[in-house]
Amino acid sequence: MLHALHAEQLVGEAVHLPARTAHGDGLEAEAMVEVHVHLRDDRIQVLVLDLVENFSDVKGITIIGPMNARDIAQVASMVNLEALDLKDARLDRIEYEQFRNHDLLKTVRLPKTLTYLGGNAFYDCNGLVSVTISGNIQYGSYYDDNGNYHSSNMGSYIFGNCDALEEVIVEEGVKSIGYEMFQNCNRLSKLTLPVSLTSISDYAFYNCYSLASIPLPGNLTSIGGYAFYRDNKVGLVYNYQGYYYDDNGNYHEIYDTIPNLCPEQIVIPANVKNIGSYAFYNMGDLKSVTLNEGLTSIGNYAFYNTGIRIATFPSTLTSAGYNVFNSGTPYTCLALEPPTVSSGCPVQNPDTLYVPMLVTKAYKQAAGWANFKIVGAEIMPDNLIVHKQMNLDFAKANIPNSELIIYGGGNQKDKCVKMVDEM
Repeated sequence: MLHALHAEQLVGEAVHLPARTAHGDGLEAEAMVEVHVHLRDDRIQVLVLDLVENFSDVKGITIIGPMNARDIAQVASMVNLEALDLKDARLDRIEYEQFRNHDLLKTVRLPKTLTYLGGNAFYDCNGLVSVTISGNIQYGSYYDDNGNYHSSNMGSYIFGNCDALEEVIVEEGVKSIGYEMFQNCNRLSKLTLPVSLTSISDYAFYNCYSLASIPLPGNLTSIGGYAFYRDNKVGLVYNYQGYYYDDNGNYHEIYDTIPNLCPEQIVIPANVKNIGSYAFYNMGDLKSVTLNEGLTSIGNYAFYNTGIRIATFPSTLTSAGYNVFNSGTPYTCLALEPPTVSSGCPVQNPDTLYVPMLVTKAYKQAAGWANFKIVGAEIMPDNLIVHKQMNLDFAKANIPNSELIIYGGGNQKDKCVKMVDEM
């Protein structure tokens, strides 16, 4: 618990206090702790982490220095807390549901030293407006560059149902956005993601209706299922506000309405290998997506109920779900082997599909793709090495078997790639 020193009305002054010695609490004897506690009468007191009875007047706390499990538990007991700044605290864990239902909490800055963030840690903090996330945390087990195994150190639904949340800043070092991490944060409109981020988990931003911009960093490798899904294409009817009777005596209920704000264009970074099912479902104003070379799989309904009517599947694609897109024409697929389709067709209402002329026949016979009107065109991805056993129709393309011409864009024939027996 915390113990109040009799430091009198220190306003903005940095005061360093010696931490208690290590007697089973994990602190070092020479460690220094700096704690600012903002009181409801706008005074600032300085506290040392020890024993105290009542924190009902504390509205903000900033901690610099070492903390342990007992310390963070005591901070979590401050029921009237509005501002929590732990960015420079040396704390490694925030436990499951530790700050759940802190409805007065408005701003949170997590520690840089954080190595575990428990599930539902800030669930249902309905007054929370701004969050800064730091630490070496990652959702799901993984192997590092040296082959060492690491278990997941991030829970699920951490900021779920924080319906006043407007801004999230994820700082360098964070590798993933966890499962359901910001689910139902309907007013989240400002999102900053770091270069270090490699994965966005399933349901991470589910029903985040106010995200009109989605910055996807270049090192991202996977986008989970339902990651940016919205329940309703036109918006969300939300929060009962009351009722009234009109002039004719008819009863009406009043609700908030949150519009469905979407980016008009999304560029999937080249390092992304997988896009999960329903990832961008119901983003009605999304009109354009760039699927870069490197993408290998895309799930069912990934861009369904969007405004996209034309897109190109990259040459690296090996599997596609059904109804990835609604309709429109023309679509293009650059893969020299038709990607496997789970069932149905990648576009709900297929029309024209342009494919490399060399593989027109293969697409006309391939499950899922045969539903299109297949048109062979002089389109090929750059820098390919092609296996001899691929079903390439050289005669139709008027290309001799001794060499393979690769088209570098438009009708320019500028690359020649030798065919190989083994990949």
